[in-house]
Amino acid sequence: MELDPSTVARWLEPLAKRPEDVVEVFAERRREMTVAWTDGEVREARATVTEGVSARWRGRTGERLAFLSRGDEEGAREAIRALQREIGLSPLPVRPPRARPASDPDSPRDLERWVKRLSALFERHTPRHRFRWTLSDRARQVIPARGAAATFSRRLLSLEGTFTAVSRRGDEKRDFSFHAPAGESTFEELRVALNHAGEPREMPTPCSAGETDVVLANGCAAMLFHEILSHPLEAGAESPLTAWSRRGWRPRSWKSATTLRAWTSSAGTSGMTRARRRGPSSCWTRAASPDA
Repeated sequence: MELDPSTVARWLEPLAKRPEDVVEVFAERRREMTVAWTDGEVREARATVTEGVSARWRGRTGERLAFLSRGDEEGAREAIRALQREIGLSPLPVRPPRARPASDPDSPRDLERWVKRLSALFERHTPRHRFRWTLSDRARQVIPARGAAATFSRRLLSLEGTFTAVSRRGDEKRDFSFHAPAGESTFEELRVALNHAGEPREMPTPCSAGETDVVLANGCAAMLFHEILSHPLEAGAESPLTAWSRRGWRPRSWKSATTLRAWTSSAGTSGMTRARRRGPSSCWTRAASPDA
């Protein structure tokens, strides 16, 4: 899809009578190729092309829009003719219809190349799977009556589905989703992501009784204290620390309180934070009675 900006702008000139009038043609074309795999076998392959063109006029008396489901120059000319009739102008002369060009000859070659590469990748990393791969090309063009035309194009690749991974937990079904702009390095990025998704996972280790060393990943400590302290306050309930205050508990020293405050504030920025789980008596002590 590539409209000639000078030709389309010349067709639009009679519609732009006033400086404030907005007159433009918008065209879009989407080509999508989809392939579905099941355990290394291609179950479905299809290619679709969707295109359209619209002509818009906006002036003092309102706005008009005409649309056709084709994205070539003949479609743009017919949309402009319909727009001219809508606002009461004499339309462009009718042209005899011309044969539409054949579909993109590169589509079958692209599809065959991707199917070969992905089939080999699935056979090596995920022999048991159900995947759906999509390669989408989108092209847009805006041609105004005044000013320069603008063109935008983008190619997107997606792979979604499930696969069976072998791990210490045994065979398990895992979801997989990958979306990225298609480029020279996209296949390698997909291979790395799929390999990472299939890595073995450890069995969960139960916590033992008594004191336990806990390793909190980046941001987990801040989230833990947020859940413990912030949600009760947001709900209008009293802080969980209020009970300690009523019982007369206070920090043994300012150093203990400062250490706790520094630990909570740095938990969201450090890579890994190690803390030892202790009871209240390890860093808090009961305050002496005023009458004592």
